[in-house]
Amino acid sequence: MRELAELFGCSLQAIFYALKKKTFIYAEKSEERRQEYLNELRKIPVETRVYVDETGINRVLQREKGRAEKGKKVEGTKCGKRAKRVNTIGALHNGKYVAIKCHTHSTTSEFFEQWFEDDLLPKVPKVVQLSWITQVFIEKNII
Repeated sequence: MRELAELFGCSLQAIFYALKKKTFIYAEKSEERRQEYLNELRKIPVETRVYVDETGINRVLQREKGRAEKGKKVEGTKCGKRAKRVNTIGALHNGKYVAIKCHTHSTTSEFFEQWFEDDLLPKVPKVVQLSWITQVFIEKNII
């Protein structure tokens, strides 16, 4: 690191402080609403809970930051076309993964509802389905 500091004409401390990532805190956060949610969650027995998550993976990753001499721009090249993503949706019930599905299109509400009905519901007990339907679909006027 000393060599980098000498090369860029800055102190050793500046090298360590230069590339810090921000830690974001949601402006909408509410401790009161969080506690209300946790209180409601405690009412649902653990064995009937189903945790659903969706994520996307970029197939082309590039570094967003780089080093350069003081006052010089860091430049790089990248493809101007949108890279393909691989999206995955699935659930966790009683410590087991269920209804895992990978796809390359966006996870729209129509896709989610179809996945929920065709893939997830057949794989979880009816008792679980009831609490899910209450929480997710009644508000959307689907049932």
